[in-house]
Amino acid sequence: MTLRNMYLLSAAAALFAVMGATEASAYEKGRLWELEVETQAGDGAPSKNTTWMCMSEDSWLNPPKDLTGGKCSDPEFTRDGDVVSWKSQCDVAQGAGQWTFSHGGKAVEGQSTVRTPEGEVTTGLDGKVVDRCST
Repeated sequence: MTLRNMYLLSAAAALFAVMGATEASAYEKGRLWELEVETQAGDGAPSKNTTWMCMSEDSWLNPPKDLTGGKCSDPEFTRDGDVVSWKSQCDVAQGAGQWTFSHGGKAVEGQSTVRTPEGEVTTGLDGKVVDRCST
């Protein structure tokens, strides 16, 4: 697995609940989240991106089962109070992450790590509700 693929896998892992939310979430009433994502691949310089997504609570709690393709197990998700954790095992990589919600579910922070024989990619997520969604 190349460093680029590790980066993509980690980005998918960090954002699957956000970017890969069920299609229905685009039509549900929810909250507009501002999400800052910082990714560190090996010794490379970290990259930071900001995105905005309309998300219902169900979108955070019911992410898609197909996280990284056919060569990976279905991700395992658990929720304990305000903490959502996940882990997944692939042929050439393993990943795990955790999000912690605060401020009455209006803020989230978390981290995920993907490890392969070629190295490790860490992705941090920091988000907050900035508005209501109109759709």
